[in-house]
Amino acid sequence: MLSDPAFAYRDQLSSAAQRAMRAAGGPIVHDLRLGGAHVRLRLAGSALESVLVPALRHARIDTPASEPELTIDAWDARSTGVGPPAFPWRAADVRERGEIHGFNNDAIRTLYHAGGPGPGKNFHALSMVDTVAGTAWFSVASAECVPWYERAAPLRAILHLGLHGPGRLLVHAAALGRLGTGMLLAGGAGAGKSTTALACVLAGLDYAGDDYVVLDLRGATPTAHSIYGTAKVVPSTTALLPELAARFPEVAGEDREKLVVDLAGTWAERMRASIPVSVVVLPVMRSGPRATLTPCSPATALRALAPTTIHQLPSVGGSALAQLSELVRRVPAYSLGLGSSPQAAAAVLVSMLEELDGGV
Repeated sequence: MLSDPAFAYRDQLSSAAQRAMRAAGGPIVHDLRLGGAHVRLRLAGSALESVLVPALRHARIDTPASEPELTIDAWDARSTGVGPPAFPWRAADVRERGEIHGFNNDAIRTLYHAGGPGPGKNFHALSMVDTVAGTAWFSVASAECVPWYERAAPLRAILHLGLHGPGRLLVHAAALGRLGTGMLLAGGAGAGKSTTALACVLAGLDYAGDDYVVLDLRGATPTAHSIYGTAKVVPSTTALLPELAARFPEVAGEDREKLVVDLAGTWAERMRASIPVSVVVLPVMRSGPRATLTPCSPATALRALAPTTIHQLPSVGGSALAQLSELVRRVPAYSLGLGSSPQAAAAVLVSMLEELDGGV
């Protein structure tokens, strides 16, 4: 096992991180409560502060009471003068979702992120997670090369792998609720999930996340734990949600890339570290003026929830599908026909949560 090249490269990457920290004059430390766990983020200098921290700032722990479950060392080569060790793999070894053949085993996960066409074309970053030791490393060429979508959900692959375990999984879904009940809002690209989630926030619901949350199945009631305090908004969304444009004038304009807005900073009083999951809701684009809520089968819910989570994130074997299957067996699921108004859809969901909570 110790001759595995993944372990050798882990040791080299750890040494590079230590050199980067020394070159920066020591680490800048952020203790965070992410996905229900204590995560310590150590930055080599301030270059990555504006890249990695804004989406996580809401989760800061001022006085940690325990040792972190996951420690992440992050640095950029441009400001520290320290890059990752030379890659001992070939370009052909980099597989789907950035996983590197020969450098992933039961303990070590290694991912290479390279940008394609568009705003992330210059993005080059390496992530490695020692899932047994609870340590991880993130090395990027420069802060400037990190695209907007990575800034909106930074360190997503590391958090997914580092926090994954029996009964715990990062999922691609929004989590919203009121008082003692809540829902996961799930769906693929174009299903209307983000617009509906934002309409629910504008309607007064609490929230734990707009796009990614950690699902915890270990208790009597499934729970969604917050990770990011940001939301990604398509500029045309403001035509449907004018109140959003009033609060975030920068999102109005032409449709190009999505824009990142600070939900946690704007509605801090409604940001929740966790929300109980009483129901799964699947937005569906349907014609007609009224929003409708229709019960659907566990199989239908799984088909909507699983692909968008499993295909976006590094593999965790068959456990992701098993955990999502457990969720849809434990809680009911509904199809939400969106109709023509996200506000009407949000009103339907608020009414549903009120009924689930006993009409309080």
